[in-house]
Amino acid sequence: MDKPKYTISGTEIGSILGLNPYQTPIDLYMRKLGLIDREPENEAMKWGIAAEHVVARRYARETGCSLIPSIDEGYDYKTPLVHPEYPWWTGTPDRKILVPLDGLLEIKIVGERMAHQWGEPPDGDIPESYLTQIAWYMPLLNVEWADLAVQIGNKDYRVY
Repeated sequence: MDKPKYTISGTEIGSILGLNPYQTPIDLYMRKLGLIDREPENEAMKWGIAAEHVVARRYARETGCSLIPSIDEGYDYKTPLVHPEYPWWTGTPDRKILVPLDGLLEIKIVGERMAHQWGEPPDGDIPESYLTQIAWYMPLLNVEWADLAVQIGNKDYRVY
């Protein structure tokens, strides 16, 4: 399903700011206008989606936090959340953390070749495009903090 052209989602904010290595601001603009097609889902994207619940499950088990909508299913991209004051501000965060204090959990599955972009947890560097996505989602969930759980190359799990 294509995203509405008059909204900005969390996955698009990095492109708008020129931080997304996979999509330029002009590419996003042209897609929004229907002038070019979306890139087809590749294997890395498919595996990232398929493995997301595994990382959510580990995060919940190790932190004791409750997650919604559920560990196994995140928010539905077909019905994104909409900011209460700005209807163009939308997104589908990965999970909301309920216990002990409301927060955001964003999940990333990345290949080993991306490991150099990640510092040492919990406060090390993360790619800026992910940081902007998290900042975009926090007002949608009305939370003041976030964790980013990442699985790098199927063997390195980290929480920032």
